[in-house]
Formats: sequence, structure tokens, C-alpha cells
Amino acid sequence: MAVKAILVDFFGTLVKSDEGRIKDICRQVCETSPLFIAPGDVAAYWWERLDHYARTCHGENFRPQRELELRAISDMVEHFESRLAPRDLTQSMLERWRKPEGWHDGRLFMSRIPIAICVVCNADRADIEAAAEYTQIDIPRIVCSEDARAYKPRHEIFQYALKVMGARPAETLHISDSIHYDLRPAAELGIHTAWVNRRGRMLDDFTPDIVCEELGMLRRMIR
Repeated sequence: MAVKAILVDFFGTLVKSDEGRIKDICRQVCETSPLFIAPGDVAAYWWERLDHYARTCHGENFRPQRELELRAISDMVEHFESRLAPRDLTQSMLERWRKPEGWHDGRLFMSRIPIAICVVCNADRADIEAAAEYTQIDIPRIVCSEDARAYKPRHEIFQYALKVMGARPAETLHISDSIHYDLRPAAELGIHTAWVNRRGRMLDDFTPDIVCEELGMLRRMIR
């Protein structure tokens, strides 16, 4: 493939996801709920609510990521009858977003790619800029959900990024660790895809163009 532009996910791909904090919150919900539930039940419901808002809050109905997270967490706490305060839980998530732990190869990858590159992420601009500064990752271009007024996995945010890059789908590569939110919708638009599979997960019914275990491997392939 002839790649002239690269799009790359941020959370989960260049930096580590907030999985640890999510597990802590799910455990706390179980401990403060009168229901017989497991952390996996809480995580699944939380994910379903957040995914719902990501798909439906767009255009004139767009709302910032902070508000979506508060809505999803409020739904979760109410559904499981927990005594936890949704705003406190949301604030702890926001603090994690702004100070993520970077992957060992994220900063090096961004500094040595010889092709025009843009980060595409579900985040409020202030939070993604704070995270980039904290991790010292040099990001030449950012397209966030606030810019496109849409969230992944909707197509609008990828279309907005293509416009920013001045690139056609067929000459663009999108890199991510997430098939659901990133690679599948990108491929639906004709964008080439590269899956960073750090944990040896199994593919379902989607096959990326490239599969690699780390960004260093992908960087060598691109060069």
C-alpha cells in the first residue's frame, strides 16, 4: 500500500489505557451495591452506556467527553444501586486521562515517523493536550471529538481527520489497539488499518491490513 498520511489512536495505543482505574471503580461498585454482582457485570454495563452516548451524541447533540463519562457512570451507579458519588468517580477518571502512563515505544514512534501523522481520539482538547504534555509525546496534529463534534466509532471523526490531513482514504493508514472504536469504522471508509495487538488477543470477524505486537515493529515496516 502507498501510505501518504497516518492516523493514530492515543489512549491504549500511544499511552496505556485507564484499565486499572476502571477495575478499581467496578470493584467499588460491587462492594457498595446490595445486589449480587461481579466486576465484569459492572464493566459491561458501563461500557454499554458509554458506547451508547458515543454513538448518539454528535452534531447538534454533541456533548463533551467529561459529560458523557459522568452520564455513563451515573447510569451505572443507579443501575447497580451503589452508594458511590458519580461526580467523584468521574473526576478520578479525568485525572487518569490527563496523566496517563505512556507505552515504552509511543514517544519514539511519534518522533521518527517520516510520514505526516495525526492523533485521532475521543477526548476533550484540554485533556488530550494535557496528556501529551505529561507524557512528552510530540503530536504535530490532533483531531479530537470536540473538533469533529462526533466520537469514534462514528465515521464523522475519521472523515474530519482526512480533511485535516488533505488525504484520501486509500492513501491513509489508521493505527490503533481497538478494533471496535477505531479499525472497523476506519476500514468501512476505505482507510488501511494496523492493529497494535500487545496482548495476543484473538481476532473476531475483522481482519486488519497489518497486525503487530508493538509500535517499534510497525515503525520499521513503515520505514
